[in-house]
Amino acid sequence: MDRLTIACVYRPGNGFTDEYVYRLREGTAKHCHVPHRFVVLTNERFEDFETIKLDRDIPGWWNKLALFRANQFVGQVAYFDLDTMIVGD
Repeated sequence: MDRLTIACVYRPGNGFTDEYVYRLREGTAKHCHVPHRFVVLTNERFEDFETIKLDRDIPGWWNKLALFRANQFVGQVAYFDLDTMIVGD
């Protein structure tokens, strides 16, 4: 069985900063008790975890459409908005 992929989409602006990505990753690392990988769809550079480049220059939340590109993920994917707080399992 493939690992669960936990994904978010980050494009700076509208009040969102790198800090939102790090906090979401910390919450999932602390409370997700199954093997998983944390992936950020972004054009920003992060060295602490896996990123996937956004392939279009579109504004704001429309970038979530990139989650549905064919053959991008294997297995189950859980998506979280950056303003989600993970507080339990």
